[in-house]
Amino acid sequence: MQTDIKRQFELKQVALVAEDIESALSDLTNVLGLSICVRNLAVEQFGLVNALMAFGETFIEVVSPSQPNTAAGRLLDKRKGNGGYMVLVQTDDLKSHKNNINIKGIEAVYEANPDGVKLMHLHPKELGAILSFDELELAEHWIWAGDNYKEVQGSELVNKITGVVIQGDDPQKVAQKWAAAFNLPFDEVDNVYSLNLDDGIIRFEAIADGRGPGVSGVILNTKNPDEILSRAANRNLIHDKQSVIICGTKFYV
Repeated sequence: MQTDIKRQFELKQVALVAEDIESALSDLTNVLGLSICVRNLAVEQFGLVNALMAFGETFIEVVSPSQPNTAAGRLLDKRKGNGGYMVLVQTDDLKSHKNNINIKGIEAVYEANPDGVKLMHLHPKELGAILSFDELELAEHWIWAGDNYKEVQGSELVNKITGVVIQGDDPQKVAQKWAAAFNLPFDEVDNVYSLNLDDGIIRFEAIADGRGPGVSGVILNTKNPDEILSRAANRNLIHDKQSVIICGTKFYV
């Protein structure tokens, strides 16, 4: 059933890339209490295997190369291991966003109209990471998560994704580029730059890990952060009082 909710930009999914997908999935499902809702949906053409986990109508995806010479494989080499790969945003008006991208001179690396969805990927050289705008025919059903994700979504520990962190050499310039892509203003408070979407935030930080620009973090709304950090410690994952690193990505809990 369709609703009258209007989505200009709704943060829906963050994709990670892993050399060993099963190891990454084991950490994510155990530490964050997630369940896999679908595997290997619509990624074979990109030379990938994948799996998605759904919670609070937001999604974590892990992809891994299944053949040589893929964008994901090149990113693994460039960033020296696992890490963030793509940010997916749902919109109800892809056409106007395409017009904005064209006016701003931002390059789209991929556009497609498979059954039930229209999408556009912006080139990572423009933003430091792939940004996908997705307009769905059935707006209340996130097509990339398969037919039955509503039956298995949820976590006893995590409510939803509320933000993503992008790192770059110059956070202000990176924020300006992302703001141009969204045709939205960005905020600056005490030298911290951010971009507010309908139901989420994109935060921009300086590179602190020596791994180059890209998706460096995922901000979560959690139910039991202490349990998450305890599980992280039991699996010998790098963590502090506010975050844990899984699949080369810092999850803020």
